Amino acid sequence: MGSTYEEMMKNSEYLPFQLGYLTAEMREKAKRDLNEKEDTRSSFIEELRELILNEKNLKCRTDDEFLLQFLRSRKFNVKKSFACLKKLYNIFGDSYSDVFADHNVSSTREALQSGFGSHLPYRDEEGTAVLLVKTSNWDTNKYDTIGIFNSITAMVMKAIDDPATQVCGVHLLIDVSGMSLQHVRCLTARYLYLVSQGVQIYFHNDNKSLQKLIPKAILPTEYGGDNTEFDPAVWSSRELGMFLPKYLKIINHCSINN
Repeated sequence: MGSTYEEMMKNSEYLPFQLGYLTAEMREKAKRDLNEKEDTRSSFIEELRELILNEKNLKCRTDDEFLLQFLRSRKFNVKKSFACLKKLYNIFGDSYSDVFADHNVSSTREALQSGFGSHLPYRDEEGTAVLLVKTSNWDTNKYDTIGIFNSITAMVMKAIDDPATQVCGVHLLIDVSGMSLQHVRCLTARYLYLVSQGVQIYFHNDNKSLQKLIPKAILPTEYGGDNTEFDPAVWSSRELGMFLPKYLKIINHCSINN
């Protein structure tokens, strides 16, 4: 698996999912679309950090890398970035603490290995990351709902941990072809509300419609694409498995008391 993974990353015209930096085009996009500027970035980070430190009931990371995620998500509007951060930590530490803080780590790790949620190996032409959810890989008798939701959350947080995703965004591809009545029963209104936050939804009835949004070259063959090597279980185990300790640290060391 290791050699196949490395070869795939070397032999593509598309940027890899795991990029870790901003290209010249992405830096220009951040400046144009997100109001990010070299000479003011540090002062905005410090302003956001001060708001966090002065919020006695909020416990979270304050390093530059972490705070940049929120500033970019709100076009460097510090007040809106702070509100976004508090909303996230309210979800983790209060509203959905039973889903996140109190979950079984083993169930999340097993859900990651199932291939229910993964990402495509490559970004599209704009640098956008593509995440894939396959309901057919969710065995409801084996993987509980909390483990599944933590695996999805880890997948999304892994994506936005990369600066390229913070600037270029994410496509979330949800394949419901294998959805059953049992899946529907597991997805209560409370869980559906959590998933729907901040998500813009498009429905694709066929592969041609999907390929208008996501390049054929990076799509798996089951969606009419050219990526013959993609196995969601392998990719999620490789990328998301390595990110899991960081994810657990984030959700287990956060709190906000209203």
